[in-house]
Amino acid sequence: MARVIEAGTSFFQGVERTGASLGSSLSEMAKGLLEIAIPMLYPKLEIGNLPLSGVETEKFLTATNLSGLPKVFYEDKTERSLVVKQGGQFVPNLGCDLVRELLDHLRREHAYGNKVTGKMLENHFGGAGYGWSMDAVRLGLAILFRGGAVEVSHQGRKYQHYSEPPARQPFVSTPAFRAASFSPREALDLKTLAAAARMYEELTGRDVNIEEGEIAQAFKQLAASDREKLLPLAARLQALRLPEAKAVQEQLNWVEGILESAPDECVKTLASEGKSFLEGRRLAEKLEKLATDTNIETIRTARRILDEQWPVLIAQGTAGELSKHHDELAACLIQMSASDVSKQ
Repeated sequence: MARVIEAGTSFFQGVERTGASLGSSLSEMAKGLLEIAIPMLYPKLEIGNLPLSGVETEKFLTATNLSGLPKVFYEDKTERSLVVKQGGQFVPNLGCDLVRELLDHLRREHAYGNKVTGKMLENHFGGAGYGWSMDAVRLGLAILFRGGAVEVSHQGRKYQHYSEPPARQPFVSTPAFRAASFSPREALDLKTLAAAARMYEELTGRDVNIEEGEIAQAFKQLAASDREKLLPLAARLQALRLPEAKAVQEQLNWVEGILESAPDECVKTLASEGKSFLEGRRLAEKLEKLATDTNIETIRTARRILDEQWPVLIAQGTAGELSKHHDELAACLIQMSASDVSKQ
């Protein structure tokens, strides 16, 4: 049978080829025919033909930084490298061929109003034209997810931040991946991310990776820490009826808004309004230092004297030379109520 086949001819896409033109043996002929047919049937096979062991996606999503990943992530050609260096740090490469193919498909499907599940992506990219493994598809989606270009819906909840453990489940579990759905979102440009990272460094003196998720998480942690300080400070200043209570309450409202905002909005706020946020923090820190128990008690005592004891002295006719001091104290409290107490 082998000799008969070797002496025969093959047909592919209407083209006739003799066995001898493909090789000298059946195995060589089969290899020669596959080398002709595969590129035609799977023109984008090479893009997703990655040497994966199956653990790369989880390592990518759990890595603190992207400088120590497996070799498959780093290529000399930018269009093939899964991560690239920006500002001295490695970041997800949203421009590489693998993720661009995935993102373009997601955008097309969502433009038609179609929900796209992991099972659909597995079938599409594993079929004609691609021939990609499910691991390659999952890894490409993970790069898009960490880069802020897609969001994931799983078990009724939508995720935009890769650092949440439940958000990583669809990327490491086959059943979860097939059941989860993926949708595109507008990734922040590098300029905005870099501006937000610089602003965070100015706020805290610490570096942060130039990634949407990393910056948003760091900023939210800072906001949560500020909230713990602002809550009692706002209450104390409001109890004293000081004008700066309003400024502190506004800063507190801002902080609570940051904690509730989506990662992309959080980063945009830091990049565009970070200077104002910093000024609000500095004012709050100054007021916190001024709002000591001694100073608060002094203000309370002063108001009690003016409101309760001074009218008694007037009624008794014993105010005398204290009138001058009364006027100075009253003027001071009025000034505090009408101006910036942080400058007093």
